[in-house]
Amino acid sequence: MIDSARRLVLAASVVTVIETTADTGPEYLETATSQDPLSQGFKVLRLPYSEERHTLLNLRTFYMDRDLDSQLDARDWAAGGSLTMVTDFWQDRIKLGATGYTSQKIWSDDNTLSTGLLQPDGDSYSSLGEIYANVTLDKLAVQAGRFLVNMPYINASDSRMTPNTFQGVDIVYQFNDQWTVGGGVLTDIKRRTSTDFVSLYEAAGIEGNEGNEDVKIVATLYQFEPGTSAGIYYMLAPDFIHGTYAEASRRFTLDSNRYVQLSAQYTRQEPEGAKLAGDIDAEQYGLRATWKHSWYSGSLAWTDYPDENRIRSPWGSIPGYTSVMIRDFNRPEETAWLLGGSADLSHWGMKGLKINVKYTEGDTPDCGASASPDQNEWDLNLDYSPPQPVLAGLGLRLRLGRVEQQDSCIGQDARDVTDIRLILNYAFAL
Repeated sequence: MIDSARRLVLAASVVTVIETTADTGPEYLETATSQDPLSQGFKVLRLPYSEERHTLLNLRTFYMDRDLDSQLDARDWAAGGSLTMVTDFWQDRIKLGATGYTSQKIWSDDNTLSTGLLQPDGDSYSSLGEIYANVTLDKLAVQAGRFLVNMPYINASDSRMTPNTFQGVDIVYQFNDQWTVGGGVLTDIKRRTSTDFVSLYEAAGIEGNEGNEDVKIVATLYQFEPGTSAGIYYMLAPDFIHGTYAEASRRFTLDSNRYVQLSAQYTRQEPEGAKLAGDIDAEQYGLRATWKHSWYSGSLAWTDYPDENRIRSPWGSIPGYTSVMIRDFNRPEETAWLLGGSADLSHWGMKGLKINVKYTEGDTPDCGASASPDQNEWDLNLDYSPPQPVLAGLGLRLRLGRVEQQDSCIGQDARDVTDIRLILNYAFAL
């Protein structure tokens, strides 16, 4: 929940490097240390926060070219990043932090659609996305202000130049090393390319609930041992929606170099109160199995969205295991399978080079209320981090994606997509 604490972890190690892209979704956690959405949201919430003052600069340049069948293309090149400043603890209790973000246009094709790297009209932007105070009292931490959140369906969605950030209050209590609970009240969001915070309801396009637009969150996570955990998360948006997300993961260690991990997730969303967004009623199921060796891994995942109503995610990205680079595979009545694998090519002498491949296939009804094209997506990711110590923190990423669709009985509704992304990151402590 208090994802800005992630930056404290970065400060402790001075620099950050690009990790191998994950074998499965969700896409917004593609380079996170865990692809279990709830576990990653809680991952850095281990008290006390003892890191010292730091200033962290994260430079980024991002080129994106998306070719859309029978539509305008999307093509932009931007540079920018973020600057984070965090103070020492005052009286061993209070810490202040702030992060400024910027995305500056290097080149943009005015005759194409927005890529999400720049503002919708192709303009550059800058914003103070985070400014907060964190108070730590033994096993309790309270954070207030504007900060990152990375929970299921309310998250940073950090897959472009800058993330979503939120305004509100966040509370975390750690009973012991295994059991953590948290809660919060969020009021506003700053979208990735926006410079202003607006109410969560305005961002979701919901009207008629003025004065009662705070979104409440409560969650708990129990980690039995590394890789084995279970948790549940509940969100309430008055007169709009309430929903539950649950996940569980079990690791079976084979030896010091190998393990098998089994994971499951479940979502339930229902309308709340006056039902300002209509009669929301949707579920989601997901299963995943991962084989991990010291230098390679492979995963198989499955998700099912069995209802005619679409799962809602107005304040972040979809946490499904089959949410990948271009598509989320979360359409009404869509069932999807994913096969993915990664390898560290240093094992074969190509130091610093990693490769990841995913194939995802989604099936929906060909006719009826939920009719939409069946589709598949191939994704290839190449990550390079120079092995020289002087270049620590530098990472280059090449991403290629291709979606192919087949017409439903509606006819001529298939839309193929080709996506190319080139990203250069350089993060270091000042």
